[in-house]
Amino acid sequence: MTPAILLTRPEGDSAEVAAALRARLDAPRIEIAPVLRIAFADAMPPMEGVGGLIFTSRNGVRAWQALGGPVLPCYCVGEATADLARAEGVQAVSAAGNVSDLADRIVTDRPGGHWMHLHGAHVRGALVNRLRAAGLTASSAVLYRQDEVALTAEARRLLAAPGPVVLPVYSPRSAALIVAQAAGILRAPVFAAAISPHVQTALSPLRWTKCAIAGRPDADAMLETTIDQYHAALDGSAG
Repeated sequence: MTPAILLTRPEGDSAEVAAALRARLDAPRIEIAPVLRIAFADAMPPMEGVGGLIFTSRNGVRAWQALGGPVLPCYCVGEATADLARAEGVQAVSAAGNVSDLADRIVTDRPGGHWMHLHGAHVRGALVNRLRAAGLTASSAVLYRQDEVALTAEARRLLAAPGPVVLPVYSPRSAALIVAQAAGILRAPVFAAAISPHVQTALSPLRWTKCAIAGRPDADAMLETTIDQYHAALDGSAG
């Protein structure tokens, strides 16, 4: 049985992943069913005295751009986030990792001035506290919300059916929402791709058939892990 790939990132991000998967796989069955909707704040926070920005997601960059934020040097958690900032004419440094790697990079560089972390309402890691503890001047502001969205009827049908489902998951919060919404209906063998060990832990109540952690916490590694899980699901259903 051909596996279905269930994409639960926000709509735009899921569409990008779907396009990348279709370029690599032979006519995959893909269902886009976001469990989060991004809603930008009404305005930028006061920016007086801020000399640099910190982004831990592409949605932070998108919100900053949509709200007309100032063009300032920035640190970014990964290359995809940095590339998006650079496309807006910003000098961006990528930590090429996770939030802990980003904190390490900033603390090592010890940039002067006031740095503001622009992020969503749900955020992991005490980044600003870590920077302040290292003697740096840092603050934070919420630029967007990540509102919960119910899985589509088709996504629920796939999870309740006996066919295999490939499930890439990019955040612990998304994992928790998927687990909650799949409770009581899950019948499908789930082949999960987790962007980090934290996500794998958050997914554990789902009782997946197989869960692989991406080699790096970035989009390229997640694409490869998702494709590997697709082939594992295909082999498993054939056997």
